[in-house]
Amino acid sequence: MILTLYKTESAPNVIGKELTNPLSISINLKASTNVIDPEILLSNRPSVDYFGYNYAHIDSLERYYFIDNAYAVNGNVTRLVLRCDVLETYKDSVLNSNCRYKRKVQAGDYFVEGLNESDKAVITTYFSDVTIQDNVHTNVLTVVEGGSLTEGA
Repeated sequence: MILTLYKTESAPNVIGKELTNPLSISINLKASTNVIDPEILLSNRPSVDYFGYNYAHIDSLERYYFIDNAYAVNGNVTRLVLRCDVLETYKDSVLNSNCRYKRKVQAGDYFVEGLNESDKAVITTYFSDVTIQDNVHTNVLTVVEGGSLTEGA
């Protein structure tokens, strides 16, 4: 599989990030690798500064990642700590979705969906070992793609 490293100045909450300076590297992931937040070990190469990159893509996983940290394991190996960029990874689903996105939600705002409306979808659940503190604001992004409200009726 191919890991492509990039540099980007785009904000984390932007879809369609501008990616520059691609560097493609052939890698092998262990079966136990966390695909949401992987840590990748890379052999150091002459004239390649892994510390200058802040974004990545793994082709076989079809996912884009922020590079949260890079550090030297020893003189020959660098470890990259990645975190999935869900907006870029699922941008086609987000951009093709038939829904309303609401920003700057105020206390007391809500959205009521009709009881007779539904959509069929394949649900993928990812479990995390991340603990969210009670005093930290958190957003959850859910994307439902495909199907029809009249399908199967």
